[in-house]
Amino acid sequence: MPVLQGAELKKKIKREAQKLGMNLIGFANVERWSEFGEVRNEYWPQTIWPWSHTVISMAVQIYLPMIETTPSVVYSELYNTTNRILDEAAYHISNMLNQIGYRAHFFPRDCYGDISVLVKKPEAAFSQVIAGKYAGLGTIWMNHTLLTRKYGPRIRLVSVITDAVTAPDPVVTEELCIRCRRCVMKCPMHT
Repeated sequence: MPVLQGAELKKKIKREAQKLGMNLIGFANVERWSEFGEVRNEYWPQTIWPWSHTVISMAVQIYLPMIETTPSVVYSELYNTTNRILDEAAYHISNMLNQIGYRAHFFPRDCYGDISVLVKKPEAAFSQVIAGKYAGLGTIWMNHTLLTRKYGPRIRLVSVITDAVTAPDPVVTEELCIRCRRCVMKCPMHT
């Protein structure tokens, strides 16, 4: 049995994630996927990885000036840097959990190969947005991005799936989307 458990383990994970540059960290038990019923069960973490108990959702902010440069080489480089930071942090947290006796791995922030996969099968394999919602980081926006209190929709997400059991964070129940439709107007696809 691993030495660190429960609240002690959760504190350690949060401290490590913050040191690695994560701006938001939340915990969801896998039962939330069946409880909410928003995702088909073949995409539940406990279906894909039967040993899983907890999903740790982590996010970093995307700087507004970064978004304002899109499309550009600057945006592309900053986007790639953000993704690298997310994956490295998730790898580190997974490795730490493995070293203290838990099973853990991370689900990379963009794990669908290329955009054509999302066009054919929008669920991909595992939704970072749903994981973020169930971990209490925010609510789902009209364009299926996670809307957070602190950063709005300007975040990127990554998830660590583990058999460690920690208390889940409360789900945000206040609807953060005000239905202004600005996201739809700004979207090149108008969706």
